[in-house]
Amino acid sequence: MINREVIKERVLKYNDSLNTKEFSIFKPVPGWKEALLKSEVLFMSHGGSAKVDFPNIDFTGPEFNNQEWRAQLNRYLWLETCLKEDLKGGSDYFSGLARDSVNAFYKFREGIEIPNKDFLWKSLGDNTLSISVRLGRRYGNGWWGTLPFMRDDVITDDFLETMYKSTLEQIEFMITNMTAAGNWRISQLISLLFLGYAFDNKEWTGIGVRGLNEAFHSQVFPDGCHEERTLSYHTWMTMEFSSLFYLAQGLPDLNLKIDVQKIIKMWEYIIIASCPDGMPVGINDDVRWGVVNTEKFKNREIKAKEIRKNLIERFTTEKVTDITMDSRYFESAGQWYLKDGSYDDGQFFIFDATKYGGGHCHHGINSINFFYGNKMLLLDPGTFNYEKADPFRMYGKQTRSHNTVTIDSLTQQKASQTEAVCDIEGKCVFIHNAYSGGYSDNGISHTGTHERLMLWYKDKFCLINDSVIGEGNEFRANFNILPGPHTFDNDTFITKFDDYNIFLKPIYSNSKIQSNVYEGSEDPLAGWLAVDGYKLRGGEKGCSLVVKGELKENGSVCAYALIPFKSNKTPEAAMVNIEELRQDENEDKISRIYNKPVRYSVESGESTFEIVSAYLKYRDSRLHPSIGITGKYDSDGKLAFVEFMEGKPVFAYIYDGTYLNYDGVELIKETEYGNYEKTF
Repeated sequence: MINREVIKERVLKYNDSLNTKEFSIFKPVPGWKEALLKSEVLFMSHGGSAKVDFPNIDFTGPEFNNQEWRAQLNRYLWLETCLKEDLKGGSDYFSGLARDSVNAFYKFREGIEIPNKDFLWKSLGDNTLSISVRLGRRYGNGWWGTLPFMRDDVITDDFLETMYKSTLEQIEFMITNMTAAGNWRISQLISLLFLGYAFDNKEWTGIGVRGLNEAFHSQVFPDGCHEERTLSYHTWMTMEFSSLFYLAQGLPDLNLKIDVQKIIKMWEYIIIASCPDGMPVGINDDVRWGVVNTEKFKNREIKAKEIRKNLIERFTTEKVTDITMDSRYFESAGQWYLKDGSYDDGQFFIFDATKYGGGHCHHGINSINFFYGNKMLLLDPGTFNYEKADPFRMYGKQTRSHNTVTIDSLTQQKASQTEAVCDIEGKCVFIHNAYSGGYSDNGISHTGTHERLMLWYKDKFCLINDSVIGEGNEFRANFNILPGPHTFDNDTFITKFDDYNIFLKPIYSNSKIQSNVYEGSEDPLAGWLAVDGYKLRGGEKGCSLVVKGELKENGSVCAYALIPFKSNKTPEAAMVNIEELRQDENEDKISRIYNKPVRYSVESGESTFEIVSAYLKYRDSRLHPSIGITGKYDSDGKLAFVEFMEGKPVFAYIYDGTYLNYDGVELIKETEYGNYEKTF
């Protein structure tokens, strides 16, 4: 016999130690009470609701042809509202509904043998994540965090005994079929820990503690990034591990080992990886930047700053600093967040070379997104749907929907390889990353490498340079641009918003290129964004600039100028040494030396920007030589950037070098190898 009062006492003691109120950064979803009074269940993250016969729930979810609906029915998300309303007294409607819905579970499963987790999912719409949510992970959550606290003339002791017998069977199945990694494993282990403590079951508690200690150590990297490398799931895991840190303080005998320094860094990832307006950037299975739910996500950023501050002040001797506009490279994630300017009027680049971390990752390595002032002008398409029947589901994960390059519109591989060099500290930001995992789709497979260089001269000019080599016929670069007023002429895309805008133009390629703009195109499938507001309801019309070119035997190169502006004077940019570049390519073919440095000279307004590096051409990413003597330049660095005005240098930068001379004049001279810049 289980003891109801003992269970309630232990659940509340456990919950008090979790300190969940501090880490609950999203407000409860409104509308549950009203829906339940109409015998309806809300479809979370999708919008809408459906009428459900609670005493006879069909857990295969015929109301919506969507796997998430089936999963949500099995998770009993309505129980939190049932508890809140029942505790107010009055009618027993909500406790009766909760009772009927649990009895429906037994009725639906009666006589069914569940041989494995595949059968559980495909035949019953259930899975081991849903088991952990259904059984409960804290007070106010799942069967054991709600039902024992409802009125005992409806939720009787006999009812709880029956529920306990079902729980034993479900826990045995969950332990046997526990997920090896990711948020599912964490949720399962937390459920075991919670239930083990509630029932004083040392076996469950032991599995939970050992598993959570190991998972925290292995899933959370030293820079604070969670292994799934997706902000939405990272946020969930950050809240869970933060609560477990407090649980370790309140119940030290559990022997949980949760490092507060890692927890702080997890919150820092949330802050750094949010746009200046608090919205998500949209990488992987996350909410794309949009105009819906802005207050919800702004609250997340504000709350994250508050929690980080409290943790630093209470558990460390460090000084709290504002990191909102800091730039940071999360090497474990393969993600760069690059910020400049003020909180209200700043610029923010995201270079996404995410290292594959499971099913929530997309195939968008080397994508570039750009936020300026108050909008994401170059944006990730976001998450379209989890339901496989929706054709947009796969499109949203494929390389062709992201701001990167494909070969023959095929998709990057999961077993991807990346090699990166970068310098993000000064006025000139430089990133070079190589993806070399190849491309495939529908039985077609090509070897291939895409190297992307981004050089951002803050507030003035950004060069994006793509080098592609491999099997196949053509390379295809995609840029998702915020839908709105724009012009497109002579390969040049210019947004025409009233305030913040971008100029985007291919300025050089060694291949013949063709540029097109697509807005909600079905053939080819291009120019789509996930429905704004994270409803997981497929796609809505977007706007994409697509640049295609011949894939040459010795590698194809295409360079772009991206210039932010907010004045009425539209910028311009042009490569002025194209003939020199063509001659250089011809010399490469004759000498068969394809990795010597090359010079780009780009005129824009009153400035000329020159970049010299072997990174600008395709070659093995480990064999980039120093500049040496290239034209008028002499340097032991691997990349140089110089701004000229009226023919005179006004700014110079070198990467991984000690000196830079131009036309016999010393621009930079240091004694140690490093990254240096100088303004004249």
